[in-house]
Amino acid sequence: MPLLLIHEFTHICVDNEIQKRKRPHLAKERIVSRICSEILEFDDHNSVGDKSLDMFLSKENLSSDFLGTLNSIADHLKINQAQIKAHASRNK
Repeated sequence: MPLLLIHEFTHICVDNEIQKRKRPHLAKERIVSRICSEILEFDDHNSVGDKSLDMFLSKENLSSDFLGTLNSIADHLKINQAQIKAHASRNK
């Protein structure tokens, strides 16, 4: 099966849970890419996405507590967004 099909099928499988948490597209791409490489164990050449999320996307985290991993990512992104907004308002 072509790797792109596996990548896109993975998107379909996890999209509902990711969309519930309203994650940005680059976060979703990285989550799918890491599932493909860590769980499905094939080299997903789609190396786009937010690589700062890799600290959450280990094989152990993805396979043992996927929803907890998504929640941790959501918290991480909220904190980063708050810091970016605070920094931007200080620089006005």
